[in-house]
Amino acid sequence: MKRKLIFAACLVAATFMVNVQTSVAQSAETQNGAPQDMTPEQRVDNQLKRWTKALSLTPEQVNQVKPLLMERVTKRESLRNATDRRAAMQELRDLTKAQDEKLKTIFTAEQLTKYAELQNEMRERGGNGGGRRDGNN
Repeated sequence: MKRKLIFAACLVAATFMVNVQTSVAQSAETQNGAPQDMTPEQRVDNQLKRWTKALSLTPEQVNQVKPLLMERVTKRESLRNATDRRAAMQELRDLTKAQDEKLKTIFTAEQLTKYAELQNEMRERGGNGGGRRDGNN
């Protein structure tokens, strides 16, 4: 009987350890729900998928939006290690503002309304894809 209890306790402990290791490995490879080793093209494709679903983008709109997103992702990557963070952030804000103006010519009025809602939701979540900056979700 003692052997069965010890075996059961070891089994429970082993299961717990596997779950902890899996959780640690997943959190180490991801941040904000996105793998850190994604290429800029993969990031753009993921964003396009989300927008296509949320905004009901047409294939033509996807083709028009993709270069804008690629430009933003590429610029963000290049500014990531900038020494002057304020200038880098201002440059990124300026690019985003210019791209939002371009999106106004691509999206329909209904899509623009939904896009504005999505942007507001992102700001409310702290702009980091759903998680809070302090790590508390």
